[in-house]
Amino acid sequence: MRKAGASLIITTDLYENRRRLSLLAGADLSIDPASKSLGEHVAAMTDGMGADIVIEASGQPAALDAAVKVTAAEGRVVVVSWYGTKRADLNLGSDFHRKRLTLKSSQVSNLDPSLTPRWTIRRRRNLAVGYLRELMLDEMISHVLSFNQAAEAYRLIDHQPGEVVQVVLDYKQ
Repeated sequence: MRKAGASLIITTDLYENRRRLSLLAGADLSIDPASKSLGEHVAAMTDGMGADIVIEASGQPAALDAAVKVTAAEGRVVVVSWYGTKRADLNLGSDFHRKRLTLKSSQVSNLDPSLTPRWTIRRRRNLAVGYLRELMLDEMISHVLSFNQAAEAYRLIDHQPGEVVQVVLDYKQ
């Protein structure tokens, strides 16, 4: 996000391990939404204006409504998560309408058609590979299990989500 021009990055996650990694990756603040008010923190850090851009990546429909509430007037909410069959109960009343917010979905396998003449697959791949060298990828892998342990991996994700950042299934083991 810093490379895209963000001067203040606030993240939120239910799990301490992920919040710690968020700070290591460059966030200015990472809060537990179950114990602290995201709205109060955003307001305090933006002189009450709200966030210019909010990226919703949780996959939890309720988070979309929270994102709308903390976004500044004329701001943008970008939804990068996928809700599957879950419906989002979204209040499109006062906060959304009065602040004239933009709600934008993001899908990684497609580009805006106006960008495709310049952003070829090769150019996108080269950029992605370059970023891979800068990311903390090793720290993001919390568990490596053999492919034969896939069921155990899913149980771990379901029953101990606070311990899991990312599970890698190793086909060679």
